[in-house]
Amino acid sequence: MNKTFELLNESTEILINSKKIKEDEIGFLPGNELPAIKSILKKTPIANNVYAAMYCFADFTKQLASTSNLTEVKHCFMFAGKLLKEGNNIVKNAIGKVYLFSLSTRLDVSEPTNAVLKNMLPAPLHKENDLQVNASGL
Repeated sequence: MNKTFELLNESTEILINSKKIKEDEIGFLPGNELPAIKSILKKTPIANNVYAAMYCFADFTKQLASTSNLTEVKHCFMFAGKLLKEGNNIVKNAIGKVYLFSLSTRLDVSEPTNAVLKNMLPAPLHKENDLQVNASGL
């Protein structure tokens, strides 16, 4: 029974890992999920560069936040949370090191208006943001 359970777990893990979002898929994903970002993506040379795509995505999110378009900011956060959850290690790294870092001034809760944004983060992004803040000693 234990051996069967282990084999089932291994098979499930292989299947899950094969469905992970890869870094070379990122260039078009934000445009599919967030149609408003398509025009920005067309102007940005992000061809298969997950880090450039994350900078673009972070700038787009900041622009939405500065215009108080909280519905779309929430949509961006949910998409970033999906990438963090379903992405491979490179995608996860890009979300944490580029996207969240780029948004860090907007997520600094010492500013009252930023607390609203931080509270909108889905659990995986909130956890990743807290890990970064604690790692930096802030």
